[in-house]
Amino acid sequence: PKYLQTRYIYDDEGSRLFEQIMRLDEYYLTNAEIDLLHNHKSDYRSLLTPEPVDVVELGAGNGEKTRIILEHFLEEDSQFTFRPLDISKGAIDTLQAEVGDALPSLDCRGMVADYFDGLQWLNTYNSNKRLVLFLGSNIGNFEPKQRADFLNALRASLNPGDVVAIGFDFKKDPALINKAYNDQSGVTAAFNRNILHRI
Repeated sequence: PKYLQTRYIYDDEGSRLFEQIMRLDEYYLTNAEIDLLHNHKSDYRSLLTPEPVDVVELGAGNGEKTRIILEHFLEEDSQFTFRPLDISKGAIDTLQAEVGDALPSLDCRGMVADYFDGLQWLNTYNSNKRLVLFLGSNIGNFEPKQRADFLNALRASLNPGDVVAIGFDFKKDPALINKAYNDQSGVTAAFNRNILHRI
């Protein structure tokens, strides 16, 4: 079957459209993850000792959900840095500017790269403990072999004691999923058609 790798959807416009998708009422994933992160933010901190810690987000986008963790760590006077990674330079530039304005004391340095290049970078970065976030059920964008390759590469990039949080969506009523990925306002359709503009 013909296919296009999802990485090509996330240019600056694709990233902007996906942020709109995440705010849609039909797109249940974002609110579910926000609730989980609020409810477990202290659990992540308790798993990450000794400090300093690197919070690494793969496919960071606008970093909205991760801010829950970042703000909590700052409130607890944790010693940590934020290392967001995204394939869209526009997304990383915007995220760094917004985090810089909202959390000026935080050391935030983003990287523009795909997941595999980002994981190679992790291997060489430093020996700090890491919280690696891979949210939004992005794991579902991989074909089975790609998924296995990614998870193996992720495992190889970790040090003992690192913590990984991955968003997996459960099977759902098809009607609920269809609403989430075929919204009435047409944002998801515009997101998918953006790849044609890129071509």
